[in-house]
Amino acid sequence: MALLESLQIWNRKSARMETEKVAGVGFMRLLYLTPVGRWFTKLIFARPWFSRCMGFFANTRGSRKRIGPFVSAHKVDMSEFVEKEYRSFNDFFTREFRPGKRPFSSDALAFAAFAEARYLAFEVANQTQSIPVKGQRYPLARILEGKSGARSEAHEWVSRFEGGPLVIARLCPSDYHRFHYPDDGSTQQVWRHRGELHSVNPIAMGKRTSAFFRNERVVSILKTAH
Repeated sequence: MALLESLQIWNRKSARMETEKVAGVGFMRLLYLTPVGRWFTKLIFARPWFSRCMGFFANTRGSRKRIGPFVSAHKVDMSEFVEKEYRSFNDFFTREFRPGKRPFSSDALAFAAFAEARYLAFEVANQTQSIPVKGQRYPLARILEGKSGARSEAHEWVSRFEGGPLVIARLCPSDYHRFHYPDDGSTQQVWRHRGELHSVNPIAMGKRTSAFFRNERVVSILKTAH
């Protein structure tokens, strides 16, 4: 499989194909395409303790120096966001839109976008369908499955979702990293698949095709009003 250093995205608003640059190409090549990099990734970078350390740093005032280079590298349009002095890089990463910049649909029968992302939708999903995510294809059941007894719950919900629509939202680094309920409702069930924390950068995915299954993730089942 060819390694992806850019992604082709169809912009429905402008009706044209756009190229999305993959972040951190050089670093990802070092980590996943060299023996030393793969060794460090396995022992350090993909471990939960390393992620917690990076998360701790991203919550400190010292991490603010990353904001300017990040905005420049990813061409983030800061005019869309509330102007403020960010306390940390994490504070910037979950920045708030200015009022009116992302109006949420008031139509009860419209399914509003629940995250700032690139969307791929299918009218009907089934258990034999393979779902394309970042250059790989995954069966729905395996995405929902988790450890510690969660497989039985996943099987139940896969059956419930049979024949319904499927929407995939893929965020890139420059996106606003929050997600919202698409409708009034409540969370019915949540389970966590505990695992590794490999990068899902397309270069990394090209070398570790099982990373999406092995990575830690959370499954939330929502009951919505409409």
